[in-house]
Amino acid sequence: ASGDKAMVAWLTNTAASLTGAEGITSVRYAVYDGSAWSDIVTVSDVGAVTNLNVTYDGTTGKVFYKTADGTFYQISTADNTPDALYEDIGRYAVKQVDDMSLLAWFDSDRVLHIMEDGTEVHSIETAFAPTENPMIVTNGKDAAIFWLQDQGIYYTHNMNGTWTDILCLQTDDALLQGLSGQMLSDGSYTLSYLRTENGISDLMTLTAIPGPDLMPMSLGTDADIYRENGIVDYTVSIFNNGETTAKSVAVSIYDEEDDLVYTTVFAGNIRPGKTYVFNDQFSPEDGSALHDYIITITTADDYHSGNNSMAFSVGSTDLGIQKAQFTIDETGDSQLQVFLSNNGSTNIMDGTLAVYKNGLDTAPIYESA
Repeated sequence: ASGDKAMVAWLTNTAASLTGAEGITSVRYAVYDGSAWSDIVTVSDVGAVTNLNVTYDGTTGKVFYKTADGTFYQISTADNTPDALYEDIGRYAVKQVDDMSLLAWFDSDRVLHIMEDGTEVHSIETAFAPTENPMIVTNGKDAAIFWLQDQGIYYTHNMNGTWTDILCLQTDDALLQGLSGQMLSDGSYTLSYLRTENGISDLMTLTAIPGPDLMPMSLGTDADIYRENGIVDYTVSIFNNGETTAKSVAVSIYDEEDDLVYTTVFAGNIRPGKTYVFNDQFSPEDGSALHDYIITITTADDYHSGNNSMAFSVGSTDLGIQKAQFTIDETGDSQLQVFLSNNGSTNIMDGTLAVYKNGLDTAPIYESA
């Protein structure tokens, strides 16, 4: 826990059986509140325990343990009662992340389940079973889960509450074991592992930096998006929710049939936590009907592809004259009032009003600027 608080848990067995096959196994724990240790709390007869973990946020502590039959239990300091959470639990990891207990575990179908305070928030189906327990790293704000499988290092990363899809950090034909590491304050990872090939083992280290995470935050309002002579001017605000700069950014627009209508690439250099406002134009489909489009923002190494798109619509204008009124005052000055309507689906940004005498074949006697 943060500050000077701590919690420790351990197992005891009346027959000194390490496996719990004999005697009675109990879970015991104590909490340090910053000045003194609490009395030891004992939860008896918990079965044959194979793994034991603790999380503590400074107020509530949780003891997690797995029994030989594959059942996963939780004991909270709030009630000291074992609660069976899951069955069929395979390799797993538990860690305190800020004020939340984070649990990552694989089932027999090679699905990684991610639980935050007992609620499943994300699951990932993997192609191969992990060769070791997964590893959770955190810098107190963000977190990532790493695991070894099929001679590779894989992970999922959480930033601002969203877990990514499965990411491959590195592949290797050699045997990889003993993965450990940490997440630094800037969100990068420092990892170490044992690499064995042809009977020779080497301790390897590497540093990984998550990529950018671009997402369109807003696409110009109707006053900004308009269709005139087959051209649409648009403004899109692009936010980098990642941890590295997005240097080359592609903007692509697709129609209702998911066909590419337009794409362009610009050097945005969008830094982490910054927004870039991009202005451009494209030619939509012909016709006066309303059209639906998808704008997609992409960049190399974007580690969260699920938030890169936004839908928008483009239509045409339909300008009409509702009423025209011509008046002359007592001084002889004349005034023309024209009431216009737009029955289209897109705002009219500008236009020209012309007044003709004796038909449209002659030059206008008045034309607005």
